[in-house]
Amino acid sequence: MSCIPKPKMRGLHLASCRRHIILAVITSACSGLLWKLFVADPRKKAYRDYYLDYDAEFSAEYMSEYLQSGNHNGDH
Repeated sequence: MSCIPKPKMRGLHLASCRRHIILAVITSACSGLLWKLFVADPRKKAYRDYYLDYDAEFSAEYMSEYLQSGNHNGDH
């Protein structure tokens, strides 16, 4: 008759928690790096490119056509 070995129960919860914490840290670090590379950096570049040739005077003139309080010409 063969004996079935007893399962290792001592320290099982601690080992499981340790494994899950390590996996969570690795996953969150990878997610943060991927977010930075594929979302934050392109967004920064888009803002930088937009404001390189941004003309505030032109934007103010353009918006004043549509806003009632922005009457800079004195027509009304």
